[in-house]
Amino acid sequence: MAQSVKIITKDAQALLRTTRKYSIKQVSPGLYYHFGVEEGIISSPLKKCPIDDLSSTTLNLHINIDGLPLTKNSCSQFWPIWDTKRLSSTPPFLIGCYHGYSKPDSANAFLENFVADINICLCNGIDFNGRTFHIKLEAITCDAPARAFVKNIKGHNGYFGCDRCTQEGEHVQNRMTFPETHSRLRTNACFQSRTNEAHHTGDSILENVEGIDMIRDFPQDYMHLAYLGVMRKLVLLWLRGKLPVRLSSRQTGRISNDSLKLRKFIPQEFARKPRGLKEIDRWKSTEFRQLLLYTGPLVLKESLPKNTSLISWLLIVPLEYPSVQN
Repeated sequence: MAQSVKIITKDAQALLRTTRKYSIKQVSPGLYYHFGVEEGIISSPLKKCPIDDLSSTTLNLHINIDGLPLTKNSCSQFWPIWDTKRLSSTPPFLIGCYHGYSKPDSANAFLENFVADINICLCNGIDFNGRTFHIKLEAITCDAPARAFVKNIKGHNGYFGCDRCTQEGEHVQNRMTFPETHSRLRTNACFQSRTNEAHHTGDSILENVEGIDMIRDFPQDYMHLAYLGVMRKLVLLWLRGKLPVRLSSRQTGRISNDSLKLRKFIPQEFARKPRGLKEIDRWKSTEFRQLLLYTGPLVLKESLPKNTSLISWLLIVPLEYPSVQN
């Protein structure tokens, strides 16, 4: 009688048949691994999404590129390239990832594999279960420093640093400002032809992506503009600004107390509960968003002059609408 033989694997990699060989690319001063656009789309949106959500044969990609520090005690960091356009309950998927102790020396070397891969998918589409899905690059989102890096343009704090209009800008109190409100807007044709040479620091490999618009396909970063930008600046002016706009300690104490009283009424859909103004330096963007759109009208009602509160809301809240972001 034959005896059954039990085989015990040496480690988890052998049990899961994990690939042991990886094609890791040297991108100075770190390393880069390309997971692939087609592989990511098939493994995440196509295989995991319910069939009802795949009635359309066009898949829109929303690419995000940004730096991500790994620890507080070193400069170790990731620069992932990933798609954040979610279908139903499918998670975002990685397309490529760089690791090093500083950002890549060259954005073009960092994005080389991505550009070649995305062009193949844009031109040929992706075949899955007998169906061909057409790929459309909807947008590439980055914060201001990352956007300047991948587009090889001046930063937002430099002359000709605005990536929406052609005004030069001027320094006011050690800050770069763009005071003109009717300056000539940039277009993709002007970007490609280098009409405003002072705006560019070099050629971007992203210009080779099929059908890309180097202006409109890079939407503004609403989180840094509105929440960590305008709203945070307003709160800091109320707390630490000059006397004409600074609130008294009694007013700030009332705002903090009213915010804390609302904690038990905040539903679980909110990532964070309200905190007092003494912790303003540690507030996250979601807390400024909560103050702006939800709790602000309640806790600021008795502390701000009516005209100040109204003007603030009129300036910021319209930014919530997508039409303003482009």
